[in-house]
Amino acid sequence: MIFTYKMATEAIGALAISSKQLGKLSNQLASAVIVIDPVNTKLSIFYQGSKSVCRFDYDITDYIEVKKDANPKNIIYYAIKIDTYMNIMSKIAATKEQAEFQVDTESNKITMKAGKSRYSSTCYDSSALDVKAVEDIIDTIAGISKGTEFTKNTCVLKLTPEVVNFYETIIGSMDLYAKGNAIAIEGKKLKYADNLSIIEYTALTDISTTGQIEYLHTNIYDMAKIALTKLPEVEVTYSNSRQYVHFKNPLISLEAVIGVPEVAFRYPDDADLVGFGPAVDKNVVLTINRDTLKNALKDIDGVFDNLNWKLKQMKFKLNAADNKLELNWSDYNAEADTTCDLVSITEINHPNKDIMFIIPTIQISKLLNLVSNTDDIKIMCNDIATTEENGCGILVNAANYKAILAKLAE
Repeated sequence: MIFTYKMATEAIGALAISSKQLGKLSNQLASAVIVIDPVNTKLSIFYQGSKSVCRFDYDITDYIEVKKDANPKNIIYYAIKIDTYMNIMSKIAATKEQAEFQVDTESNKITMKAGKSRYSSTCYDSSALDVKAVEDIIDTIAGISKGTEFTKNTCVLKLTPEVVNFYETIIGSMDLYAKGNAIAIEGKKLKYADNLSIIEYTALTDISTTGQIEYLHTNIYDMAKIALTKLPEVEVTYSNSRQYVHFKNPLISLEAVIGVPEVAFRYPDDADLVGFGPAVDKNVVLTINRDTLKNALKDIDGVFDNLNWKLKQMKFKLNAADNKLELNWSDYNAEADTTCDLVSITEINHPNKDIMFIIPTIQISKLLNLVSNTDDIKIMCNDIATTEENGCGILVNAANYKAILAKLAE
């Protein structure tokens, strides 16, 4: 059987976006089944990964049967290698032109043309297994999303631009050295923990519908954030076991049930937090304007190799006599120093104000992006060794967030 059809640029663009979505569902993308409904002019893609199932639906036009099948079918099924197919869709989307497809199930070939470019890929004629695979995916999505997993004790996370900003600032910019792969959400609180930082940010509105900590994994966030480009918020629903997420993206006609991956770092409880940062009854608090510190960091940024200076340590030293915070960065090749004025220094049962601590520069630099330009931040620190309780971190406080950042040994 040979048939042709066309897809509008909007549908091709949606398919290109879908390729990014599919890439988050499984590390090993295999085949998927495409279903063509000539009567209703619909194309659907059904995919099943190791822990996830999804379907995409799109409109087609100008369906023509060039060579009829000996046994005509009302619905046409054929299998494709999904990763290659989606890569081609991304290329076609870049042309911004209507695409024409020809499927030849006899020679197992699908040809795709747009503008001056032509692509082809292997496809396979429908079989009973393809039909069964589609039926299983439909049943799985319906069974899980409408079954006992989603009838009680569920959780809805409302992803807003605030969530995107927090996520991109914390995980999107820190994954070069940090190992965190999820943020924790508790009501209005957005939280994050990894091997070098513990961060809590207070959003303007509730994000979670439960009173407990829920985790938004990178894979699930990446699928949902695409819809946020045109929608004010996107909802993802967690099952009562928290093993699955049911998600719909109306912009690209996507419906999926996603298996929730393991979280690398769980947010510590209150008892653990007490020992990580400085003790509240013995510390020194440095108050500094946000822009003052940000500009001081800019004085050093760019002197060294970008990755080098961001990922390695910067030394912060308090000069109490001059009411200044001194910043120093050096490597085997060069050295840079600068200072910034402090608004105030507050001592709480601490015998020595001249304190030095070392932290990865990218931590404090990115956290400043969560603070408004005119706000002050407070840095609570002490001179306790990093190996002792209350000595392994500094506490950074601002109007809408607080963070414990690990001190590094010199």
